[in-house]
Amino acid sequence: MFYLSLIAAKTFYLMQRIIGQANNDKSGLGALKLYSKFLYKIAKPKHIIAITGTNGKTTTANLLVDILEDQGFKVACNRGGSNYQAGVATAILKATSLFNKTQADYLVVEYDEISSSLILPAIKPDYLIVLNLTRDSMRRNAHPDFVFNRINRGIIKETTLILNANDPISSRLGQSNKRIYFGIDQLPTDTKENRSIINDMPICPLCHHLLKYDFVRYHHIGKVHCPKCTFKTPDADYLVTKIDDTSMTIKQGKATYQHPIVSDSIFNVYNLLSVITVLSELGFKSQKIIKSIKNLKITEIRLKSEKIGNLEVIAHMAKGQNSIATSRVFDYVSSLPGNKEIVLMIEDYYDRIDSSETIAWLYDADFEFLKQDNIKRIVVNGVRHQDLLLRLLIAGIPQEKIFGVTDELETIKYLELKNTEQVYILYEIPFIHHANQIINQIKEVLK
Repeated sequence: MFYLSLIAAKTFYLMQRIIGQANNDKSGLGALKLYSKFLYKIAKPKHIIAITGTNGKTTTANLLVDILEDQGFKVACNRGGSNYQAGVATAILKATSLFNKTQADYLVVEYDEISSSLILPAIKPDYLIVLNLTRDSMRRNAHPDFVFNRINRGIIKETTLILNANDPISSRLGQSNKRIYFGIDQLPTDTKENRSIINDMPICPLCHHLLKYDFVRYHHIGKVHCPKCTFKTPDADYLVTKIDDTSMTIKQGKATYQHPIVSDSIFNVYNLLSVITVLSELGFKSQKIIKSIKNLKITEIRLKSEKIGNLEVIAHMAKGQNSIATSRVFDYVSSLPGNKEIVLMIEDYYDRIDSSETIAWLYDADFEFLKQDNIKRIVVNGVRHQDLLLRLLIAGIPQEKIFGVTDELETIKYLELKNTEQVYILYEIPFIHHANQIINQIKEVLK
């Protein structure tokens, strides 16, 4: 039955390619329907790396794939971001022959955290990168304790874990596995007290005493210990000791390396650091990694910058209904110098189809970061724009700075574009096309 499902799925995929509709997971979905153990049986490359976590999976997977391909390897991957069983099956299927022979050197898959028990035992990764575990959308994975248990149940003993030493939740995964830690040392911008609304780990998981933070980077990310027992965040095997605009310094044992970065946002520094860690563990030399990093950039579906005359327009993804990811983008944008206007397209796209009354995430997100003198105006749009308006007012942002509109393409009417150095368009991923249309409208206005 396996070979029948393989032949049928390959044939269907080739037909889709011919008509230009192969950018989906239907071939993998069909294979799994025909044979439920398809992922177990299909041939896989020699090296397998899985990536999960609440935020950063797609960016990290794409960075890793780009580096491996730059090094001359053939990589099977679900680059499009379809991260459930069907997407993973499709990624492997594309790089497998009709005779069940793999045609790739590496398999890199990002997968949704709650699918761990379905995916990890089937593909048996050599390495599993877990970037972070934080609060997520109530309509998706919700609380990190629930997600932690789902991942932990799926981990197989042969897998080496690549974990974030600064995350006291995900760093506890896989107690019986080999674990390699990456982390960032205390930075000048870190604080003793949490500046964010949410902290998902205030209590020791061992003795339930209140934890003591040595420094807080954001939310529960930082360095922490319990004053009553032995619990503490682990030491990092790959430790960033310094970050500037274009590079980061990494300490690995007694050696120190200067690595270029593709973005100075702390989220993307973590993403790239996890990639450097797994490549180093695979035996790649630092100089080869550095050479490939210099050819990288964050995919434009998540970050795009364009200069229009004297104005810089930046489209930056902000994950809707995810208070942590949205807060990180707000914090990053507000920390940058220069006068700016901000467009918020961060409502749930599916409110247009299947409306949800779950707006609690707005009150977990740190809109207060946008209360800055150099943020001259904020335009919110979409069917939820009035909820966003209210949240901005509660954050203390003056009413005269805030403008709301239902139709995203009416946004241009409310942008001043004078005495402004940057316009930031912060969007949920289904609104990427609207973000590009607004950029084109700004071009027309400035002509």
